[in-house]
Amino acid sequence: MNLGSIILDEETGEPSIGDVGADAQINLERGVVVTHAKVPPVSEYVAQVSAEFFGPDGRHAYDYMYYFNNIKANVAKRVAAYLDK
Repeated sequence: MNLGSIILDEETGEPSIGDVGADAQINLERGVVVTHAKVPPVSEYVAQVSAEFFGPDGRHAYDYMYYFNNIKANVAKRVAAYLDK
């Protein structure tokens, strides 16, 4: 139920919102969230640092890109709840 991901145009670097196939399932056995989304185009340095911290198949560094609109909606909901207090 991804609401939209940030997609960077490979030629211009301009962002847009779209669908990159960033699904999310919980793998209880491993204690992780699994996605089938492709790794977005990033520099070799970013890819290397991400792999060092999260493993070669880790996608945690891309959470904001993958789930941008979900995070944005959650922040709006939390701010509204805070202001209603």
